[in-house]
Amino acid sequence: MGRDSTQSESRLSQLEEIYRELLPIVLGFSRQGEQMLELALMHNLTSVMPDLERICKAIRDLKEVAGSLANPGLADRLVAEPDLLKAQKTLRHDLRTPINAIKGYGEILLEDLAEFEGEAIRSNLLQLLEEATELSARIYSIVNLGAVEPGPPLDEGLANDPVAAANDKVSPLSEAGKGPFAGRRTSAPGNVLVVDDVEDNREILSERLLRQGHTVTVAETGVKALELLRGGGFELVLLDVLMPGMDGYEVLARIKSDPELRDIPVIMVSALDEMDSVIRCIELGAEDYLPKAFDPILLRARVSASLEKKKWLDREREHVTRLAAAMRQVEDGDLSVNLDDSGGDVYAAVYRGFNRMTSELRDEAEILGLAHDLSGETALDPLLDKFVRSTAHLLDAEDARFLLYDRNSEDLWTRLPVAANEKEIRIAADEGLAGAVFRSGEILNLADVKEHPAYAGRIDTVMGAETRSLLSMPVITKAGETVGVMQVVNKRSADKFTPQDETRLSAFCAQIAFTLYNAQLFEEVVQVKNYNENILKSSSASLITLDLDGQVVTANERAERFFGPRLAPLNERHAIDLFTGEGSWVTESIRRVQHLRRPDIELDTALKLPDGRTATVNLTAAPLFDGSESIIGTMLSIEDVSGTKRLRSTMSRYMSKEVVDQLLDGGEAALGGKAHQATILFSDISGFTGLAEALGPKETVSMLNDYFAEMVDVLFEHSGILDKYIGDGIMALFGVPFENPTDPDHAVAAAVEMMANLRRLNRRRERTGQSPIGIRIGIDTGDVIAGNIGSPRRMEYTVIGDCVNLAARLEEANKFYGTSILIGEYTLNSLQSPIFMREIDLIRVSGREAPVAIFEPLAYHTKLTFPSLDRIIVPYQRGLEAYRARDWDAGLKFFDEALAAAPEDGPSRIYRERCLAYRKNPPPEHWDGVYKAGEN
Repeated sequence: MGRDSTQSESRLSQLEEIYRELLPIVLGFSRQGEQMLELALMHNLTSVMPDLERICKAIRDLKEVAGSLANPGLADRLVAEPDLLKAQKTLRHDLRTPINAIKGYGEILLEDLAEFEGEAIRSNLLQLLEEATELSARIYSIVNLGAVEPGPPLDEGLANDPVAAANDKVSPLSEAGKGPFAGRRTSAPGNVLVVDDVEDNREILSERLLRQGHTVTVAETGVKALELLRGGGFELVLLDVLMPGMDGYEVLARIKSDPELRDIPVIMVSALDEMDSVIRCIELGAEDYLPKAFDPILLRARVSASLEKKKWLDREREHVTRLAAAMRQVEDGDLSVNLDDSGGDVYAAVYRGFNRMTSELRDEAEILGLAHDLSGETALDPLLDKFVRSTAHLLDAEDARFLLYDRNSEDLWTRLPVAANEKEIRIAADEGLAGAVFRSGEILNLADVKEHPAYAGRIDTVMGAETRSLLSMPVITKAGETVGVMQVVNKRSADKFTPQDETRLSAFCAQIAFTLYNAQLFEEVVQVKNYNENILKSSSASLITLDLDGQVVTANERAERFFGPRLAPLNERHAIDLFTGEGSWVTESIRRVQHLRRPDIELDTALKLPDGRTATVNLTAAPLFDGSESIIGTMLSIEDVSGTKRLRSTMSRYMSKEVVDQLLDGGEAALGGKAHQATILFSDISGFTGLAEALGPKETVSMLNDYFAEMVDVLFEHSGILDKYIGDGIMALFGVPFENPTDPDHAVAAAVEMMANLRRLNRRRERTGQSPIGIRIGIDTGDVIAGNIGSPRRMEYTVIGDCVNLAARLEEANKFYGTSILIGEYTLNSLQSPIFMREIDLIRVSGREAPVAIFEPLAYHTKLTFPSLDRIIVPYQRGLEAYRARDWDAGLKFFDEALAAAPEDGPSRIYRERCLAYRKNPPPEHWDGVYKAGEN
């Protein structure tokens, strides 16, 4: 036989044993039920007949469930059931449900028969209840089909809890109407919702609760219960665990996740006999758990406790609501609010604190009123003047002054009236009492300033007044930045400023910081507004912003012209008005942007406009975010590249934008030969040949693309023009086709940034196991001829001149000197801004008689690339001076000192070797210090 067949026979055998054990008990229940009906009819107890009939019906239901155990089909279902544990729970639940109904109706009936003198019916009823209670407790051990259970039944789990364990016994109160809980005070009646799919359970609970004075509403499903709860008015829910459709666990979870319902206490009721059910209900937020059948005393106690807690929470919410309403009144400017603080509970103490707060706020009303008057001031000087005068007046002081911090000069400064003019006073940010407060961030309240060690009499002289008493504190912004110091000088009515003065001045300083912030913010907003408006006006693209619904919010003049007068004004239009039919791809782009939260770009794409025109456009759709990074709309940038614009865009991919502009504006003649003063930059990769052989063709091209992408962007950012790629080299121009005095500065700055970008590129390469690369850069400035050079069939815009050759030679000379960047003296002399560098040498280049001084910019170095830079500069410079003065021993000393600090320094090493050579064979008397390339 198969495994399933064997299991089926085993289950059937077990079920038959359960049936044989239950059958006599059930038959006994039936006889007792029939006897009680006969006795009730005999004594004409018509009022209890409905409950007796319900008991008899529950007995028949129990008999029917027990009878199903003899059905072979049940064993087959249990074998097929994938979760035998769940099947056993269901079987025990089905058996306990009619037993619980027998117990529930029986206990109610017992209370109704409390005054009845006939003992026979009460005796039968008590026996029935005792046997039903015993059977309910035994169900777990009876229904045991061999499954391994995860834990003890609820009866065992509650064995040490006398109150909970009493739930499975007939209450003493049920028998005699009195007991240990009979005189216990219960909470006031409440509005209770009973949720159970079994009608008997609903009726038993309803009857019990109604007898306790509660208002009861019933629901047979979880969906109906949630519908009733949302109607409001309920103070407690008794919720069955096992229900068809939406079970009690889900209903409980939904109640506790609903902000409007989560405060309603929920008592879970169930015939389930496992502790895990109790734990799950408590974890989901249940107030309590009540097993079936319902013990009247336990039911009363738990309902009363839950209702009492609900009422306490409602009272707490009432206090919080009252306090919140009072706070809103204060926020609205009504400082007359006062809360009744009589009583001894915690809220009375909170109310007293609130009343003290409003009293102090009323004391500060004058200050806040003044601050309100000043809050609209955006000009800095009038603002500070008002604050200073008002502070002195309100704190009863002879004078007050606000010293503002100047970040550029690191001074504290203020203005004092002198005759009809103003005199600006500046002191160091660490000088005197003001400096002490600024640096420490602490408050100074002095009766005699001369006793403080930071007092500086010079400042009194500068200020033109004698300071006796002083109250001074820092002015700190919300971001924690100290922006100045407030000083109040010489209290009129006392020797020293009071703690209340400190509090008031603190409020004033906070207001100063806030108002300064507002003034600066206003200025920034105006600047940004003007900036944005200028961008919108001057932009060659059509710019449109849309909200999340696709409604146009703003559109610049270019956009209005692009779409034409038929759709004007655009801010009254929707996206579907602008982009319909063949142009609907734009609305799809907008949807992608809002969904993916990143820009969407379409280049050289045909856009069909509503008036029938077709334009070729570059369209960028970008998301708009608020301060919390939530998307609030979309911005469209539409560049019409039809005709000339399309040609310009296409040509710009192959040559610089400036060359394209000149070519399109003036034709080929515009790029004829023309003299310029320009700065030329050559860059090359060190050891490229060996590197390319090691990498192979594919990796070499990939490496060059990464390298050029990093470097060319730097050139463009510094107004450079990419002239050409020369293998692994770059030739860039600064000053053609348009000259600027800062062209040399741009070239040097570009070289420095190229070295910084190279470090980032090498870090990326090293993370992927690739070897780092090095570059050499040469820069020179001079006169060049710029123009189209080549044959009529193939021309190239470039430059020629001596400085082009020298820049290339300087790039190569880096190999000899062990440097990365070299510039010529003409570049150095043309710089508009100083830059940290050192002289490297005087050289004569082939084809050029005049010697050229060359220099190494050092600004690109960091502590990692040249850790001893600060220790090498002085000895190197002194060594170079000694070398030029023909003092070879002194030169050796200084260059040895430089090499001790930086053994890898190429220039120091070269000069040390020259000093040794010249000490042995000195140069001729007319020697001028020039070293000719290739001499040594």
